[in-house]
Amino acid sequence: MLAIADSVTSSDIEPYADKQVADKLLAELPEPGIIVAENTIESIDAVDLKLSNGARMILMPTTLKNDEVLLSAFSMGGHSVYPDADHFTAMNADGIVQESGVDGFSVSDISKVLAGKSVYVAPTISYNNEIMTGQSKTTDIESMFQLMYLYFTDPRVDQSAFDSYVTKKKDLFENLAKEPQNYFFDKYYRIKAQNNPRGDYLPVAKDWESLNFERAIQIYRDRFEDAGNFTFIMVGSFDVETVKPWVEQYIASLPTVDRKESYVDLMIRPPYNKTVKEVYKGNDPKSLALLYFEKEIPYDEYDAFMISALNDVLRMKYIDILREEMSGVYTVRASAKLEKIPYEHAWLQIMIPCAPENVDSLIGTAIGELAKIQKEGVDDVNINKVRETRRRALETNKQKNSYWLGAIQEALMLGTGLDDLTEEQYIDLITSEELQRVANKYFDIDRYLRVVLYPEKDQAAE
Repeated sequence: MLAIADSVTSSDIEPYADKQVADKLLAELPEPGIIVAENTIESIDAVDLKLSNGARMILMPTTLKNDEVLLSAFSMGGHSVYPDADHFTAMNADGIVQESGVDGFSVSDISKVLAGKSVYVAPTISYNNEIMTGQSKTTDIESMFQLMYLYFTDPRVDQSAFDSYVTKKKDLFENLAKEPQNYFFDKYYRIKAQNNPRGDYLPVAKDWESLNFERAIQIYRDRFEDAGNFTFIMVGSFDVETVKPWVEQYIASLPTVDRKESYVDLMIRPPYNKTVKEVYKGNDPKSLALLYFEKEIPYDEYDAFMISALNDVLRMKYIDILREEMSGVYTVRASAKLEKIPYEHAWLQIMIPCAPENVDSLIGTAIGELAKIQKEGVDDVNINKVRETRRRALETNKQKNSYWLGAIQEALMLGTGLDDLTEEQYIDLITSEELQRVANKYFDIDRYLRVVLYPEKDQAAE
């Protein structure tokens, strides 16, 4: 150690010299495209543009928050379109590019070029789609468009950034897997997906070692090379006429290829018969119980709303009974949804952290409350609570640009239209009879997946 210290002292170390970078993102502006059609979407007071490269852009100016502009661009496909051999590489292609930067700019270089500006852009490749998200101040919209243009057209190829990404992720997930709850969720997702190789599992060392850098860049470019398959949505504080020239310069100019593409259903399904599993990990005297119900059934927009209202009732009931009356949990979580992508199905998941000795009684009560709604419906007190909570939440959400952006994007993905994004007309239709109906139609209390985490000493005792 002393020798190392002496070698440093005697070394001729040059002072740190900050790397000089260009003062702008694009040395030359791309050849602009044009807006070929323009329509008004009266229901949300937005402008709908069709661009010469086939892309669609929806502009929704608001006065909800000064100096905030949000942008999202999506296309269906994602990493579902690739074979199993590419799965892990495809899942990480977006992260590798985010670590690397664009064109000749590293991530730190981008920060220097954009110093004094408020601009954020990030690409994401998920199971079903590829999305480019952006955010900026009103004065920095052009810079946001420029950075998005580069993320579409010129991801940076940087081996050292890739190596850094792999090292960090490998160490992170190695440590995460040691924590009992993360270990449990990994086992839960494997059981739920019936060990499908494309399931959402914790990656291990060999997964990170299998990452192919060149293939990751190929996949990333493939996902973002067809702007004609993308829909761009911008919401916030801006003037439409001011933005249009930038739309033509940076969005309509993006490359396109002649292909029609969507996501692929990879047939990842849970066991549909009653399945009970135990997982043993850790020494603390605590458990975590997960119940999961699923049924493949056609999607219905109205019923999707009612299932979310049913979920509100279940959450209230579980807090009142499991926590307040039984004192069995500090918190309990219930989530329910009717989904259309990648396959049409309804699901309900109940998560109960508790003491090991209380697992069976709490699970029994949780299932019992669902069965009670199926048999008797919901009392007026809880119906009124749900209606009022929904109204208050909607009024709050309608004042947020992020709500409108998310609602527009979800409606376009699901193909449900933009006439009524708020679903406000459904609130007064929440009744005991409707919640009882969807509880019976979409959930079978005799068919579910039950997975429980127990401390390792309980396994030894058995």
